[in-house]
This record gives sequence, C-alpha cells and structure tokens, in this order.
Amino acid sequence: MTQCNHVRIETGSRLHGGFHTLPTTNKLAWASIGIYAAYPKNKITIRKCKKTTIQPSDTYIEKILHQIKLVLNAQNNYCITIYEKIPRHHGLGSTTQTLLAIATGIYALEYKIPPSKNKTYQLALKLKRGYPSSAGIQTFLYGGILATNNAPSHKPIWHAALPTNWKIILVLPKLSRGFSEEEEQIIPYENPWRAPERVQRIAYQGLIDLMKGVISEDIDLAVTGLKQIQSSTGSYFSKIQGGSYRADLARIVDEAWRDGIFLAQSSWGPTLYTLTTLDREASDVKTLKLISRIAGVDADVISVTPRNMPASIECFE
Repeated sequence: MTQCNHVRIETGSRLHGGFHTLPTTNKLAWASIGIYAAYPKNKITIRKCKKTTIQPSDTYIEKILHQIKLVLNAQNNYCITIYEKIPRHHGLGSTTQTLLAIATGIYALEYKIPPSKNKTYQLALKLKRGYPSSAGIQTFLYGGILATNNAPSHKPIWHAALPTNWKIILVLPKLSRGFSEEEEQIIPYENPWRAPERVQRIAYQGLIDLMKGVISEDIDLAVTGLKQIQSSTGSYFSKIQGGSYRADLARIVDEAWRDGIFLAQSSWGPTLYTLTTLDREASDVKTLKLISRIAGVDADVISVTPRNMPASIECFE
C-alpha cells in the first residue's frame, strides 16, 4: 500500500436543493438535498515541509489550516498548493468542501492513510460543519445526488448517481455574496422550523418525485420534485431573503420560467441552477444567457457534469 507523504485532493461543488420532509416522520427537519457538481472544484496538493507555505497566498486557508491542526493535534508544517478553488459564499458549499479537503489531506499525511467515511464525518463535526445541513459533508463522501437526515451518521437516507446523459446548468450572477456559513448557522436559531402542514406536504411530495425521477431517469419528474422542495423551502425563508428567491434573483428566475426552464437557488445564492439532458443542453444554455441579458443580470452561464463520485484523495510516496 502506498503511504501518504504527499497528497492530492479534488472536490466538487455542493449544490443545495432545499430542505425536505423526512419520509420516516413526515415532519420537516433540517434535512436537505445535496447535488455534487464536477465544477467549480477544489484541486489541492499538500505535503509536509520545514516551513508552512500556501500558494497562492490565502489568509482564509491560513485560518482553516490553524483550525484543522488544533482538531488533529498536528504539529508539522505543511506546503499547500491550490490549483483550483470554489468561489466563496456563492451557494456552492466552498467552506465545507475546502475544510474537508485540507483536513482529510493532513489526516492522511499524519496517519499515512486517508480517513474512513465515518472518521471524515467525525472530523467535519469537530470542525463545526454539518449544521443546519449535512449535505456538504455527505456529497464530499458520496457524490451524486442525495437526501440527508442529519442524524449522527455519515450515511444519507437516499443516494443515487445522476444519469449519464444529464447535465447541470449553472447560472452564476455577478451579484453580492450570500450569507457566510457562520451567518447561515445562526438563522435556524432565530427561525425555528415551524412550517405549516401544507408546506410539509409539498416538501414531502417533492422528495418523492425527485427520487422517482432520478431512479427512472425521468428528468421532468425530477425537476418537478426539485421545484416543490424549492417552493416549500423558499416560502419558509421568504421573510429573510425577500421572497421565495433572493429579491435580486427573482427576475431572472421568472423570465426563465416563462421560457419553460425552472431554476433552483443554491443555498443563499447567488448561484442558480437547473438539471437538463444532453439533447437540451445547448438550447438551455443559449436561452439562459439571453434571459440573463433580458433580466439585466450580468451572469456566466455554464454547463457542468454531475460528479457521481466522492471527493478524491490520492496518496504518493
């Protein structure tokens, strides 16, 4: 077995589908949908060295490295090179993906073997990840699409690979950032989850339709399910973000819907996304670029592949 003296880690981005109703209890909880996209991604290498260096220089990475070393009681210095990174506070799960990439890499260097799924989950909890949603942890561990139950376990209640002929279209508006993860974690305390029964039913049906759609490769049913989950989540958070969607995203969402394209909001935005098929991909990208211009929103529109595998950690001698 190759021992870890030098590690290379690659993650995807976590897209948040919204909060759903647990089928075992039929009650809304902080359980959610996570979708792993192959891009944007983190691509990082780490090795032990005499003096800690981070290339390119990044004060945020310095901060989380200090936090990780305390949690792991790691005494060594590390040379970290960041080749690609996920934009922060854009609804792409950058904090969890980056924390776990570096934490699992350093764990592998310290113990000469990457951590197990359960160990990674425990590391994430110690690093104060997983609340209010553990979708970021579980997409890191499993990839694909999944539904969390936020129980003290790394295992999702449902997990599947997205069909090979499905694509994710990201609409990346050049607008103000969403809430930081620190700000986001305060929201459940200030807004305890007390959704009306009607909203609970919508969320539950959305989860069922989404799962059925993915399993049967019926993208229209899957998008219908995602729309219901987004609707129930958006109605709950409407007072915080100014509507079912962020107020500054509503026009582009409405314009897209008039053209028959449903856009989901990932976390607090500004990232929007939809699922499509290979035969619709080019047309949907073209339409969404035009819609962005009509809506007066400067946005990048890109098609990316689902990442149906977990984050990767490669060990080298």
